[in-house]
Amino acid sequence: MKKVMIFIFAMLVILTTGCKKTKEYRKDALKFKKEYEKVAKISKKNPIVYIDLDKAYELMNTKKSVVIYYCNATSDPCADNVELLLEAAKQTSLNKIYYLNNKDIYKIENKQTEKLKEYINLTDDAIIFIKDKDNIGSISNNSKDYKKMSEEEREQYLKILKNSIHETLGDLCDQSC
Repeated sequence: MKKVMIFIFAMLVILTTGCKKTKEYRKDALKFKKEYEKVAKISKKNPIVYIDLDKAYELMNTKKSVVIYYCNATSDPCADNVELLLEAAKQTSLNKIYYLNNKDIYKIENKQTEKLKEYINLTDDAIIFIKDKDNIGSISNNSKDYKKMSEEEREQYLKILKNSIHETLGDLCDQSC
């Protein structure tokens, strides 16, 4: 009986600990859906995790493979590209996209923004691909010069995103990528 009680207690601890992270993850996904729902079709089951500038700095300085989405819903490029980024994540093994809302970040001067400047122009919208502290690359769009993509351009962009994700994660990619 004592072993059964210990087992039940252990299972409860495991389940409650795991559920807290899942709830936070879902909370971010729902928040992102609400933020972007006026400009794009976003599923409530999306891989978005909100971060602040400090967390972005931490991610850029750790040996992790990450994708940071540096945008905001009021930007035309972000509104046009977000669905493609989420589709690329769905078609690859990317299970988290870190979202850093870029509104007014370019006005801040500190070590975090200096590090971010190594990757992108702070006034542009961007998707940043980082592997083990190394900048694999970024895709930037300047809102002023942006024009909506054609269907063919969207297909090419999706392919570029998937290839960049595969390179970031170190996944094997066949010719269908």
